[in-house]
Amino acid sequence: MVAGMPVEVFAWTTQRVHAIESEDTAVAALRFASGAFGTIEASTALWPGWSRKIEICGEHGSVLMEDDDITRWGFRAALPEDEKIRATRESGAMGSGAAAPMAIKFEGHLRQIQDFIDGIREQRPFFIEGAEARKAVELVRAIYDSAASGKPVRL
Repeated sequence: MVAGMPVEVFAWTTQRVHAIESEDTAVAALRFASGAFGTIEASTALWPGWSRKIEICGEHGSVLMEDDDITRWGFRAALPEDEKIRATRESGAMGSGAAAPMAIKFEGHLRQIQDFIDGIREQRPFFIEGAEARKAVELVRAIYDSAASGKPVRL
């Protein structure tokens, strides 16, 4: 997980627009052991549907990723590799379901499966090991549990 695992989650989910098997909107408030807070907002019910965003903001720097590209990268102390990171572009590869859930591409799944195959063939660690992937599943489960119970869930 990019920012580590939170220690507590409070979440809400709802189905507002799309007649799909699950919610089309979710919001979660996260509390970390350090005292930091975070939020997760996800929806396919918004019009016109903008880029997928991940923002990580802290006292020493902040990063904004839109779809699959880093669009803002600012830190108090610059490092030599910063420019190379800022120049990386992956736009459009994954596709966005921001306004249309069926528009989500499967490129991300293909890359994960290919890494799994390559890891076995090359006898090397996977890009994301099972223990790390499990943390993401635990977080999603906590979000659903909190939304269902209307109470915070400790991790």
